[in-house]
Amino acid sequence: MVDGAVRRRDEPGSPEWDVVVGSRFIAAVGAPAPDRVLTRLAECAGRDPLELEELVAGIPMGAGGVEHFALVWWPESGDPITAIVRGDAVIDLASPGGARRLDSRGITPWHLAEFTAVTRLRVAGAASPLDEVRQAGLRGTP
Repeated sequence: MVDGAVRRRDEPGSPEWDVVVGSRFIAAVGAPAPDRVLTRLAECAGRDPLELEELVAGIPMGAGGVEHFALVWWPESGDPITAIVRGDAVIDLASPGGARRLDSRGITPWHLAEFTAVTRLRVAGAASPLDEVRQAGLRGTP
């Protein structure tokens, strides 16, 4: 895994995302993300030990803050993963029991949940269909 890589993801019919992948997290911020936020997340990408609270603190709220973001964080043991969303970001997760979507539901400052036995996940916009993740998760194929 390349720590601290920043990529722009464009999904048809969905907002663009600036994505930072770390050794223990994936963060997607509505694009164009403020430089200070991407820099902070990239700095955290290879840091070990790293705490979830440290990541969340690097994503500002309020005026001039980040309106849409998704964060997936896993502890050293790998389970459970923590998923956090705000705004129009969603995290779709598949597990042996099926697929589900975590969205903000208007909860402020964000919606947080923990999940176990996750086999795949996708960060997307609220308008994206869940069907692809549901089918992939149930088939157990890449």
